This record gives sequence, structure tokens and C-alpha cells, in this order.
Amino acid sequence: METRRVLLSEISKMHWLEAKELRNQNIELEDMVENLQGELQKIQAIKDSENRALFLETEEFCWKLGVSYIGNIVLLLILVAGVLFFTDLPWIIKALSATALAVVGGALTYIFHHQWRKNPASTEEEESDDLVMTNEDSSPEVANDDEEEKEEELADEYHGRDSSLGPNEDNLS
Repeated sequence: METRRVLLSEISKMHWLEAKELRNQNIELEDMVENLQGELQKIQAIKDSENRALFLETEEFCWKLGVSYIGNIVLLLILVAGVLFFTDLPWIIKALSATALAVVGGALTYIFHHQWRKNPASTEEEESDDLVMTNEDSSPEVANDDEEEKEEELADEYHGRDSSLGPNEDNLS
């Protein structure tokens, strides 16, 4: 009976040691998984930034390519208008053709120029938003506070108040 108790206690000690060892291995594995997830997030962030840079470069190239195509189309329209001028067509057809070509060329130039002016500004705003959000010291709340302060200063300037005097004191000088 005593040997049985000794054997049971030895078996329970062995199970306890195995369970403790398994817990330690589990903790080590969880730490490894957390480290790997952190590395994966770093790699994903690098990949995203590289993709973003490549996208911006591709977009800029496409816009430049579009500028050259629009320029070529406008030059072609001018050439066609010149050829029409020296043909034996009646003057009304020449005038209408030249007007139509000028309108089409002007419309293409205006549309593309307007889009070109809009595009670089939007990418700069996106980049500045990315920089604000990746800064560890600033939070969206801090950025909102700064915007509110700027709005208050602009309102004070509009109403002729000095913001350094206080919230309710008007600038009488």
C-alpha cells in the first residue's frame, strides 16, 4: 500500500513537472509568436510605404506622359487648321473648321491643366496627413487642438481682437 502511494506521488510529481515544462514552452512559443507578429507588422509597413512611393512615382509619370500627349494633340490640331487655311474650301468652312479645332484644343488644354493643378496638391496633402499620423508624439486630438487654436486666432484677427489679451478682452488700440 505504501509503495502504491509512493508510486502515485512520483507519478503526480512527474505529471506536475511535465505540465510546468509544457507551460514554459507555451509561454516561450507565445513570445516567439508576438515577436514574429511585430516583425511582420514592420515588414508590412515597409512594404506599404514602398508601394505608396511607387504609386506616386507611377502617377507622376502618367501625368507627365499625359501632358506630352495633350501637347501633341494640340500641335496636331494647329497643323490641321493650317492645312485647312491653304485649301480651296469656301471661307465659311475654313472658319468653322478652325473654330472647332480651336475649341477642341482649348478644351483639352484647359481640362488637362485643371486636373494637373488639382493632382499635385492632393498628393502633398495625403503625404502631410501620413506624416502627421505617423508621428509618435502627436495624436489626432493634438492636431485638432492646433486647428482649433488657428481658427480662434483667425476669428480674433477678423474681429480685431488680440489673442494675447484674454478671451473676453477686446483689442481697443
